[in-house]
Amino acid sequence: MGRKLVVYWIFGAILVMLSSWILGNIEQTTGTSPISYALAVFIAFVLVLAGGLAWITVASVVAKH
Repeated sequence: MGRKLVVYWIFGAILVMLSSWILGNIEQTTGTSPISYALAVFIAFVLVLAGGLAWITVASVVAKH
C-alpha cells in the first residue's frame, strides 16, 4: 500500500504545480478574451482542488495506520 500512497502524493504535487504554473503565466493582454482568462483561472482552481484532495486522501490513510 505504500507505493500507491506515494503515487497519490506525487500526483497531488504535480496537480498543484500545474495550477501554479497556469496562474503564474496568465495575463490579460490584447487578444485575450475575458472568457478564456476566466476559464484558465477556473481550470487552475480545479487542479488545486484535485491536488488537495489527493493529499487529503494520503493524510487520512496514513492517519488510520
